Amino acid sequence: MGEQISKMPDKIEEMVRDAMWEASTEKEIARLEALMKDAKLPVYPSCPKKYTKILSCLKLLQLKAAHHWTDRSFKELLDLLRDMFLM
Repeated sequence: MGEQISKMPDKIEEMVRDAMWEASTEKEIARLEALMKDAKLPVYPSCPKKYTKILSCLKLLQLKAAHHWTDRSFKELLDLLRDMFLM
């Protein structure tokens, strides 16, 4: 699993770059540029490099889907994490 996580940011960047070719508005391009930035930005300053903002979101959504969490329980988890990390 660790190896898969380490390769994910490269794949995410590649997908975002591919999507930029199909973006038709400035707003879409800005969103994709923000995604590209989030693919490189750590969740917090001392966070291990492999956990970028976008990868962390994707991993949380994978957990939600794999364990059949309700939207309500997932929101509660996100609220707790926000409170814990003072975001």
